[in-house]
Amino acid sequence: MLDAQPSPKVSVLLFTYNGSRYIEASLDSILKQNYKNFDISIIDDGSADETVSIIQRISTTTSKIDLEINPTNRGAGYCYSRLLEKAPGELVACIGQDDLWDPNYLSRCAEALADSRVAACVCSPQIIDSDGNPSQESPFRFDAAKMLSHEDLACALLKENFLCASGIVFRSKDVRGWNTHGDNDQLQDWNTWQHLILKGPFRFISEKLVSYRVHSSNLSLNRRSIPLIHIEQTHSRIAMILEESFSRFILKSQNPDHLFYNFIRSYVEAIDSTNRSQHHFLLFALRKNESQLRDLPSYRAIMEILFIYAGSFTKAKRYSVVSEKSGAILQLFRKSFEWRYMIMLVHSQLEIKPSAYIKTKKIGPLLLCKSLSPKKYLFPLTFRIDFKEKNTERLLEAHYLYWSQPIKRKISILLRAMV
Repeated sequence: MLDAQPSPKVSVLLFTYNGSRYIEASLDSILKQNYKNFDISIIDDGSADETVSIIQRISTTTSKIDLEINPTNRGAGYCYSRLLEKAPGELVACIGQDDLWDPNYLSRCAEALADSRVAACVCSPQIIDSDGNPSQESPFRFDAAKMLSHEDLACALLKENFLCASGIVFRSKDVRGWNTHGDNDQLQDWNTWQHLILKGPFRFISEKLVSYRVHSSNLSLNRRSIPLIHIEQTHSRIAMILEESFSRFILKSQNPDHLFYNFIRSYVEAIDSTNRSQHHFLLFALRKNESQLRDLPSYRAIMEILFIYAGSFTKAKRYSVVSEKSGAILQLFRKSFEWRYMIMLVHSQLEIKPSAYIKTKKIGPLLLCKSLSPKKYLFPLTFRIDFKEKNTERLLEAHYLYWSQPIKRKISILLRAMV
């Protein structure tokens, strides 16, 4: 039981900006927690309303509040990083300036984190409107997330964020010396979940112990730049793959090839397939993990495909799959880029732009490309590799069958191979 040993101290982190309407209610819900071993670290990020004066007034009634004031707005990323750095507690809990906690919230989360295997405790959020009325609509997917295995949840979090920041508690030691969070001003919470899920599984509590407020001036929904969100999404996904713990997480799996494939599939499904830089970022991140992952057949096959996609056929040759059969298939796959015809697996929503040099014909999940250039090679095409095929060798086998048969039989053989 939690009471059998000293309860760990919880550092409650809160950054505010023009939150005078709800900040008092939020602080009141924190101070009324049944769990008493906590403090509250607040950074006000240059508010122009009465937020600071309200916090200072409440501070006179308790010794638990530590307030730091930024004279000018520094951004959520800076405030979050600063709060984590100064958090003295063993556990960390974040709350929005307009959100509320049930009195049992911290006690239930601390109890869950008594299990050292658990990296974070996640509570189900109740969505409320500006007047505190409950709503059935939610931007989060708690019920779906709690059904996922540890590995599936990690892959899902690489793709997108669907957890409520005000409903998650984690250990401070797991973010000590981790500097990535300071780079994100709008998605710093998602970046944190990606970091923590590689540390251990999440424990989900179905009780609605958190009230997440959605309203017209919501800090987490407004003041957001769409281009900046896209940049931070790319940053967060690549940062997760670059983590030292990413390779360890893959290799400790009972089926590391399958898990690696799922991560790559999640990344490919999340990105804009017409943006070549997204594939180049992935190639860069995977190369950083090469010393740990190179022995995985799936890693070598995907690296070869990515290098071919980047037009670097010499480097692609260095990644031959371990088995003799797969090596031969990949060799033929490389040579295929010098032919007048090429078959590609395509996404169902892919749009091929008309070209004076290439004639295309879509047949089911396949795309037949014919070069109209007198030269015996194809110009680079922007396309999405379809990772829905779980067996990498089977995908490569399709290419092998294509290039080893007469042209009249190629399409029919490929269609049979993909069924």
